[in-house]
Amino acid sequence: MLQFVHNVKRYCRFSLREVEELIGIAFVFAFGLSFTDWGVESFDYLIGVSNLLTAFLVVAVSLFFHTFLKKLYAIWRGYTITHRTWTAGILGSAIITLLTNGRLPLFFSSSFDVQTTAMRRLGRKHGVHMGAVARIAIAGMFATSLLAAVAQWIAMVWPGYVVQKLLTFNALYLLYNILPLPQIDGSKIFFASRLLYTFIVVSVLAFVLMALAGASSFILAGGLGLIATIIFWFFYEKDWS
Repeated sequence: MLQFVHNVKRYCRFSLREVEELIGIAFVFAFGLSFTDWGVESFDYLIGVSNLLTAFLVVAVSLFFHTFLKKLYAIWRGYTITHRTWTAGILGSAIITLLTNGRLPLFFSSSFDVQTTAMRRLGRKHGVHMGAVARIAIAGMFATSLLAAVAQWIAMVWPGYVVQKLLTFNALYLLYNILPLPQIDGSKIFFASRLLYTFIVVSVLAFVLMALAGASSFILAGGLGLIATIIFWFFYEKDWS
Protein backbone atom coordinates (compact mmCIF):
# COMPACT_ATOMS: atom_id res chain seq x y z
CA MET A 1 0.00 0.00 0.00
CA LEU A 2 2.82 2.41 0.84
CA GLN A 3 4.45 1.66 -2.50
CA PHE A 4 1.14 2.31 -4.25
CA VAL A 5 0.76 5.67 -2.49
CA HIS A 6 4.33 6.55 -3.45
CA ASN A 7 3.67 5.62 -7.09
CA VAL A 8 0.45 7.66 -7.14
CA LYS A 9 2.36 10.73 -5.94
CA ARG A 10 5.08 10.09 -8.51
CA TYR A 11 3.13 9.02 -11.58
CA CYS A 12 -0.53 10.03 -11.20
CA ARG A 13 -0.31 13.50 -12.65
CA PHE A 14 -1.30 15.27 -15.84
CA SER A 15 1.41 16.73 -18.02
CA LEU A 16 0.93 20.19 -19.51
CA ARG A 17 0.36 18.60 -22.92
CA GLU A 18 -2.34 16.32 -21.54
CA VAL A 19 -4.10 19.24 -19.84
CA GLU A 20 -4.03 21.30 -23.03
CA GLU A 21 -5.34 18.37 -25.10
CA LEU A 22 -8.18 17.55 -22.71
CA ILE A 23 -9.24 21.20 -22.46
CA GLY A 24 -9.24 21.50 -26.26
CA ILE A 25 -11.30 18.31 -26.60
CA ALA A 26 -13.69 19.55 -23.90
CA PHE A 27 -14.32 22.75 -25.84
CA VAL A 28 -15.06 20.89 -29.09
CA PHE A 29 -17.36 18.43 -27.36
CA ALA A 30 -19.07 21.18 -25.36
CA PHE A 31 -19.97 22.89 -28.63
CA GLY A 32 -21.63 19.69 -29.83
CA LEU A 33 -23.32 19.02 -26.49
CA SER A 34 -24.86 22.51 -26.36
CA PHE A 35 -25.39 22.92 -30.13
CA THR A 36 -29.19 23.02 -29.84
CA ASP A 37 -29.23 25.17 -26.69
CA TRP A 38 -28.73 28.65 -28.15
CA GLY A 39 -32.18 29.98 -27.35
CA VAL A 40 -35.69 28.59 -26.91
CA GLU A 41 -37.78 30.10 -29.72
CA SER A 42 -35.05 32.16 -31.41
CA PHE A 43 -31.28 32.55 -31.31
CA ASP A 44 -30.06 34.07 -28.04
CA TYR A 45 -26.33 34.81 -27.78
CA LEU A 46 -26.21 35.19 -24.00
CA ILE A 47 -28.14 31.98 -23.34
CA GLY A 48 -26.01 30.14 -25.89
CA VAL A 49 -22.70 31.27 -24.39
CA SER A 50 -23.93 30.43 -20.88
CA ASN A 51 -24.96 26.94 -21.98
CA LEU A 52 -21.69 26.46 -23.87
CA LEU A 53 -19.64 27.32 -20.76
CA THR A 54 -21.79 25.01 -18.65
CA ALA A 55 -21.34 22.20 -21.16
CA PHE A 56 -17.59 22.88 -21.22
CA LEU A 57 -17.33 22.45 -17.45
CA VAL A 58 -19.40 19.26 -17.59
CA VAL A 59 -17.28 17.74 -20.37
CA ALA A 60 -13.97 18.85 -18.84
CA VAL A 61 -14.78 17.32 -15.45
CA SER A 62 -15.95 14.12 -17.15
CA LEU A 63 -12.85 13.76 -19.34
CA PHE A 64 -10.39 14.51 -16.55
CA PHE A 65 -12.14 12.07 -14.19
CA HIS A 66 -12.23 9.41 -16.91
CA THR A 67 -8.50 9.80 -17.55
CA PHE A 68 -7.62 10.11 -13.85
CA LEU A 69 -9.23 6.78 -12.98
CA LYS A 70 -7.37 5.14 -15.85
CA LYS A 71 -4.11 6.53 -14.51
CA LEU A 72 -4.94 5.43 -10.97
CA TYR A 73 -5.81 1.87 -11.97
CA ALA A 74 -2.77 1.63 -14.25
CA ILE A 75 -0.46 2.62 -11.39
CA TRP A 76 -2.08 0.02 -9.13
CA ARG A 77 -1.27 -2.63 -11.75
CA GLY A 78 2.31 -1.41 -12.20
CA TYR A 79 1.88 0.74 -15.31
CA THR A 80 1.60 4.38 -16.26
CA ILE A 81 -0.46 5.82 -19.08
CA THR A 82 -0.23 8.90 -21.25
CA HIS A 83 -3.27 10.43 -22.90
CA ARG A 84 -3.10 10.56 -26.70
CA THR A 85 -5.51 12.61 -28.81
CA TRP A 86 -7.23 10.98 -31.77
CA THR A 87 -7.35 13.97 -34.13
CA ALA A 88 -9.33 12.19 -36.86
CA GLY A 89 -11.94 11.17 -34.31
CA ILE A 90 -12.37 14.72 -33.03
CA LEU A 91 -12.65 16.17 -36.53
CA GLY A 92 -15.12 13.48 -37.58
CA SER A 93 -17.19 14.09 -34.45
CA ALA A 94 -17.31 17.84 -35.11
CA ILE A 95 -18.25 17.40 -38.79
CA ILE A 96 -21.07 14.92 -38.08
CA THR A 97 -22.39 17.15 -35.30
CA LEU A 98 -22.48 20.14 -37.65
CA LEU A 99 -24.04 18.20 -40.54
CA THR A 100 -26.83 16.93 -38.27
CA ASN A 101 -27.38 20.34 -36.61
CA GLY A 102 -26.47 18.88 -33.26
CA ARG A 103 -29.05 16.09 -33.41
CA LEU A 104 -26.29 13.47 -33.49
CA PRO A 105 -23.38 14.74 -31.38
CA LEU A 106 -20.43 12.36 -31.64
CA PHE A 107 -17.67 12.16 -29.04
CA PHE A 108 -14.64 10.29 -30.38
CA SER A 109 -11.47 11.73 -28.96
CA SER A 110 -8.76 9.76 -27.26
CA SER A 111 -6.50 6.82 -26.83
CA PHE A 112 -3.70 6.14 -24.36
CA ASP A 113 -0.18 4.77 -24.36
CA VAL A 114 0.90 2.35 -21.63
CA GLN A 115 4.35 2.11 -20.08
CA THR A 116 5.65 -0.03 -17.23
CA THR A 117 6.79 1.62 -14.01
CA ALA A 118 10.34 1.25 -12.70
CA MET A 119 9.18 -1.14 -9.95
CA ARG A 120 7.43 -3.43 -12.45
CA ARG A 121 10.51 -3.54 -14.68
CA LEU A 122 12.47 -4.85 -11.69
CA GLY A 123 9.94 -7.67 -11.20
CA ARG A 124 9.48 -10.89 -13.09
CA LYS A 125 6.89 -9.68 -15.57
CA HIS A 126 7.96 -7.55 -18.50
CA GLY A 127 6.15 -5.72 -21.26
CA VAL A 128 2.58 -4.61 -21.55
CA HIS A 129 -0.05 -7.31 -21.98
CA MET A 130 -3.24 -6.78 -23.97
CA GLY A 131 -5.30 -7.91 -20.99
CA ALA A 132 -3.78 -5.18 -18.83
CA VAL A 133 -4.50 -2.55 -21.49
CA ALA A 134 -8.11 -3.76 -21.71
CA ARG A 135 -8.58 -3.50 -17.94
CA ILE A 136 -7.19 0.04 -17.95
CA ALA A 137 -9.72 0.92 -20.66
CA ILE A 138 -12.49 -0.61 -18.53
CA ALA A 139 -11.41 1.55 -15.59
CA GLY A 140 -12.09 4.62 -17.72
CA MET A 141 -15.49 3.25 -18.70
CA PHE A 142 -16.29 2.65 -15.04
CA ALA A 143 -15.43 6.28 -14.26
CA THR A 144 -17.77 7.47 -17.00
CA SER A 145 -20.58 5.15 -15.91
CA LEU A 146 -20.14 6.32 -12.32
CA LEU A 147 -20.62 9.95 -13.35
CA ALA A 148 -23.68 8.97 -15.39
CA ALA A 149 -25.14 7.12 -12.41
CA VAL A 150 -24.50 10.04 -10.06
CA ALA A 151 -26.13 12.42 -12.55
CA GLN A 152 -29.15 10.14 -12.87
CA TRP A 153 -29.53 9.91 -9.09
CA ILE A 154 -29.27 13.69 -8.68
CA ALA A 155 -31.73 14.23 -11.53
CA MET A 156 -34.37 12.42 -9.50
CA VAL A 157 -34.45 15.33 -7.01
CA TRP A 158 -32.93 18.18 -9.03
CA PRO A 159 -33.38 17.81 -12.82
CA GLY A 160 -31.38 20.91 -13.76
CA TYR A 161 -29.51 21.74 -16.97
CA VAL A 162 -26.10 20.83 -15.53
CA VAL A 163 -27.27 17.42 -14.34
CA GLN A 164 -29.05 16.76 -17.63
CA LYS A 165 -25.89 17.49 -19.62
CA LEU A 166 -23.74 15.48 -17.22
CA LEU A 167 -25.98 12.45 -17.74
CA THR A 168 -26.31 12.95 -21.51
CA PHE A 169 -22.60 13.41 -22.17
CA ASN A 170 -21.41 10.51 -20.04
CA ALA A 171 -24.09 8.16 -21.37
CA LEU A 172 -23.16 8.97 -24.98
CA TYR A 173 -19.42 8.95 -24.27
CA LEU A 174 -19.80 5.52 -22.69
CA LEU A 175 -21.74 4.20 -25.69
CA TYR A 176 -19.26 5.55 -28.23
CA ASN A 177 -16.29 4.20 -26.28
CA ILE A 178 -17.46 0.58 -26.48
CA LEU A 179 -17.28 0.59 -30.28
CA PRO A 180 -14.30 -1.44 -31.57
CA LEU A 181 -12.88 1.50 -33.50
CA PRO A 182 -9.16 2.35 -33.65
CA GLN A 183 -7.79 4.59 -30.90
CA ILE A 184 -10.70 4.23 -28.46
CA ASP A 185 -11.29 1.95 -25.49
CA GLY A 186 -13.61 -0.53 -27.21
CA SER A 187 -10.94 -1.75 -29.62
CA LYS A 188 -8.51 -2.44 -26.77
CA ILE A 189 -11.06 -4.67 -25.06
CA PHE A 190 -12.19 -6.35 -28.28
CA PHE A 191 -8.68 -7.44 -29.27
CA ALA A 192 -7.89 -8.63 -25.75
CA SER A 193 -10.91 -10.91 -25.33
CA ARG A 194 -14.14 -11.42 -27.26
CA LEU A 195 -15.83 -12.76 -24.13
CA LEU A 196 -14.81 -9.73 -22.09
CA TYR A 197 -15.91 -7.45 -24.91
CA THR A 198 -19.33 -9.15 -25.06
CA PHE A 199 -19.76 -8.68 -21.32
CA ILE A 200 -18.77 -5.00 -21.47
CA VAL A 201 -20.94 -4.18 -24.50
CA VAL A 202 -24.11 -5.71 -23.11
CA SER A 203 -23.48 -4.32 -19.62
CA VAL A 204 -22.87 -0.82 -20.98
CA LEU A 205 -25.91 -0.90 -23.26
CA ALA A 206 -28.12 -2.10 -20.40
CA PHE A 207 -26.69 0.46 -17.99
CA VAL A 208 -27.10 3.39 -20.37
CA LEU A 209 -30.68 2.47 -21.24
CA MET A 210 -31.54 2.14 -17.56
CA ALA A 211 -29.79 5.41 -16.69
CA LEU A 212 -31.63 7.33 -19.40
CA ALA A 213 -34.87 5.75 -18.19
CA GLY A 214 -34.11 6.93 -14.65
CA ALA A 215 -33.30 3.61 -13.00
CA SER A 216 -29.60 2.75 -13.37
CA SER A 217 -28.25 -0.38 -11.71
CA PHE A 218 -24.69 -1.68 -11.94
CA ILE A 219 -25.75 -5.07 -10.58
CA LEU A 220 -28.59 -5.60 -13.06
CA ALA A 221 -26.47 -4.36 -15.99
CA GLY A 222 -23.62 -6.66 -14.97
CA GLY A 223 -26.04 -9.57 -14.61
CA LEU A 224 -27.38 -9.06 -18.12
CA GLY A 225 -23.82 -8.80 -19.40
CA LEU A 226 -22.91 -12.08 -17.71
CA ILE A 227 -25.92 -13.86 -19.20
CA ALA A 228 -25.08 -12.55 -22.68
CA THR A 229 -21.46 -13.65 -22.25
CA ILE A 230 -22.47 -17.19 -21.28
CA ILE A 231 -24.81 -17.40 -24.28
CA PHE A 232 -22.08 -16.07 -26.59
CA TRP A 233 -19.59 -18.60 -25.27
CA PHE A 234 -22.03 -21.51 -25.57
CA PHE A 235 -23.13 -20.80 -29.14
CA TYR A 236 -19.94 -19.37 -30.60
CA GLU A 237 -16.78 -18.94 -28.56
CA LYS A 238 -16.42 -22.55 -27.32
CA ASP A 239 -16.04 -23.73 -30.92
CA TRP A 240 -12.96 -21.51 -31.25
CA SER A 241 -11.40 -22.43 -27.92
